[in-house]
Amino acid sequence: MKKALLTVLVSLTAILAKAQLGANQGDVYEISNNSGNIISNTVMHKIWLYRNSAGSDWYSASVHDGIAVDLSFLEPGISTRAWWERNPRTGEQRWGNSGQTWLTLSDAKLGIGTNVPTAPLQIMSLGGDSRPGGVNAASASTLKLSRAGTPFHAFPESAEFRIGHGSPTLSGSQLDLYLNGAANNTDMPDQQVMTWLYNGHVGIGRTDPGANLHIQNLVGSRPGGVNAPTIPVLRMGRAGTQSYSYSESAEFRIGHGGSNVWGSQLDLYINGGANQTETPDQQVMTWQYNGNVGIGTATPAERLSVNGNIRSKEIKVDSENWPDYVFLPDYQLPSLTQIEQQIKLKGHLPDMPSAKEVELNGIALGEMNKLLLKKVEELTLHLIEKEKQLENQNERLVEIERKFEKFSKK
Repeated sequence: MKKALLTVLVSLTAILAKAQLGANQGDVYEISNNSGNIISNTVMHKIWLYRNSAGSDWYSASVHDGIAVDLSFLEPGISTRAWWERNPRTGEQRWGNSGQTWLTLSDAKLGIGTNVPTAPLQIMSLGGDSRPGGVNAASASTLKLSRAGTPFHAFPESAEFRIGHGSPTLSGSQLDLYLNGAANNTDMPDQQVMTWLYNGHVGIGRTDPGANLHIQNLVGSRPGGVNAPTIPVLRMGRAGTQSYSYSESAEFRIGHGGSNVWGSQLDLYINGGANQTETPDQQVMTWQYNGNVGIGTATPAERLSVNGNIRSKEIKVDSENWPDYVFLPDYQLPSLTQIEQQIKLKGHLPDMPSAKEVELNGIALGEMNKLLLKKVEELTLHLIEKEKQLENQNERLVEIERKFEKFSKK
């Protein structure tokens, strides 16, 4: 109510004072002046008309209202203490102190630290260079959030969202999210937990992300030479199934391959059957630096190693040098005698792996199918040869029987 009456009073007074307000930038017309003395301090409250830019209408003038507890009223908006200003023509309002404008309300846009807000809410740091000493974080936060510490603890649990330059080695601007570190009892967060770079890269756990999303464990990823890091890079979980206490969590871990495995390694962990905690302990899948993938094994020796059964409707295996060469004229078909000697000497067919080799290394389906087909084709050629021999023997038997019959009639 007081402000409304003040606005009406200022408007009426301004009509009478318009002719007395100069047309030059910085011209001032004093509308009211109230002062008093409290002990040794002088309290002053003044209202002026102030010419923001050269002109003779309301577009270039503002009503300036300031209050102070000293003799600092020299120029509106320059040395006035704790002032409010309103342009009667545009409706723009500003709040500030001395020569600084702290808050601007213009055309339904609120600016903090800027005189020309371009968004419904625009916050700009009032500090100087946002890259002091070349560090990644701005010296002044654009936004700070905090709450009272947890009862019986001294932590204020603050967070800050900072806008600054990317650093000496990173071009462009940068956004950073800071939280209170474990030992930080102040309301000035010191733990940089997330970073957004000008090129769209986002980092969690590092300040110089090299990908659209770059996550890095803040602790060594190879404690004691074990395969999995102590801290997962990504953890997912959900509430346990009703009537059960399982948290059914999963973790995607990035770490060193371990004391006996070179290079880096990725692991997928889920909760084991008896694990009711939210820390998965069942290693179900592994990706190694050399491209090998393991399911049910942490040390895959092939592109895909599976320790368990596989069910599939169909498996297609690429193969080269298919053994149709067995039917070519120049193929040296081993005799059955040679095959017999091989079996007696080594206990298995030529070219085929022994039982010990299969137990130790398994079999390659593509290669084994080729070997089996080769043996079938060789066996087919032997059968064809034996059939020819039988036909020849049958013909000879028929001839012998015919001669014998003819001899018997004599």
